[in-house]
Amino acid sequence: MAAVAKGVLTGIVVLAFLAVIAVAAGVGVVVVAFLGGVLHTFLG
Repeated sequence: MAAVAKGVLTGIVVLAFLAVIAVAAGVGVVVVAFLGGVLHTFLG
């Protein structure tokens, strides 16, 4: 049972890590798009 519990915990940690990376990537894309829009507006 300990091995199963460890496997489940490892899976949860990996999924959480991937979720954090996905959120960070999404935020990064939004920020870059926003800054790009601002620069485009100012530089016209």
